[in-house]
Parts: sequence; C-alpha cells; structure tokens
Amino acid sequence: MRKPSLFFIAIVIAMLLMTNHYMNYSVGDSLFRFIGTSPWTEGDSTGMHLPVVLGLILIVVGIAGASKAYKPTYPKIVSRIIIGCILFSFLYPWATEKAAFIIKHNATGMDSFDYSKKDSSCTIRSDKPNNNQLTANCSFTIFNYGNESQLTVRPIVSSEADLQFEAKKIMIPSHTKVNVGAMFDGVQNRGTGFSGTVSNIELVIESVG
Repeated sequence: MRKPSLFFIAIVIAMLLMTNHYMNYSVGDSLFRFIGTSPWTEGDSTGMHLPVVLGLILIVVGIAGASKAYKPTYPKIVSRIIIGCILFSFLYPWATEKAAFIIKHNATGMDSFDYSKKDSSCTIRSDKPNNNQLTANCSFTIFNYGNESQLTVRPIVSSEADLQFEAKKIMIPSHTKVNVGAMFDGVQNRGTGFSGTVSNIELVIESVG
C-alpha cells in the first residue's frame, strides 16, 4: 500500500467482513456464500470463521500502516481508530436495519418481508407416546418493511426424523420488526416421539396477503 489512505480502506473492509448487520450475519458471510463457499471451515457455524480471519489480517495491517504513516503527526491515531471500530460494531446493525426500512418502505408482496434465521427456534413435542403427530411452539423475528399486513409461513426443521409442519397465516403490522410466537401442527414421517428445541429454523414464506 503506497498511499496511507489505503490503510483506512483496509480497516473499513475488515470491519464490514467481520461485523454482523441487523440480520445477524456479515458482508463477509454473504461474499463467501456468493462464491459457493461456506464462511466456516467445518460447515454450518463450526470451525474457523473465514471472514473474521481475513478481517483480522486486514485490520492488523491497516492499523499498523496507519500508525506508521500518521503517528508522527497524530500521536493518538491508534486509540482513535480502535474507538472508531468499537463504535462501528455497535452502530452498524442499527444503521443497516434503519436503512433497510427506508429503502423498502413501499415494498409489496414477498419483497415486504424477511426474517432472521439466527433469532428463530422451535420447541417440538409429540402429542401422545408412539404417535407421529407433533406440535411446534416456534418463535422468530420477522421484518415487515413495506405495506403488507399478513403472510403465510411454514417452519422447516432439519432432522433425520423427517418432520413436516403445516403452514399458518399470521398478521404483522406494516413497517415493523416483530418477534412472533406461533404454534404449528405437524407430523413425524420417520419414527415417533420426537421432542426437543431446535434453533436456526428455516422459515418458508408461502404467500402474502
């Protein structure tokens, strides 16, 4: 890097790679998935988190380079950069959420909704012993950016028991972020008596309105 300003660009890129936005994943995660690679070395959320590894390398290079270039003129440059990074990590999720609501304020149909997979979970129990009928008490965070007010959703639970749940219609005020709790009826296609709590639920939005 010949120009000192490039060190600050490296720091910004590093923070974007490492810091989660309001949907609880980072730009780095999206970039790795875009090129068809898991951002984790051992699969889903296990092993080393590659965006963080790359981000740490960039931020060390960026801070070291900026310090060497600017410390004679600005003795407190390193502490200011560190404070800036801390503020960024706190404000970035809030800022990206506000930006999404502004950009999609007039969205309709499927574009009006999104949900946070990392904020979702289902507690599943069998209605009766040796019965394949199930009930799931699920909670998830839904973002309604636009003008719609209701949607039909169905949870997808990954399990060797092959669980299948019915869709359910829920009401959500427009332009809001809502923590939703809902009960879903389902069946266990392999075996009986499944019970437990499952996190990171995939939520399928089947229809809107």
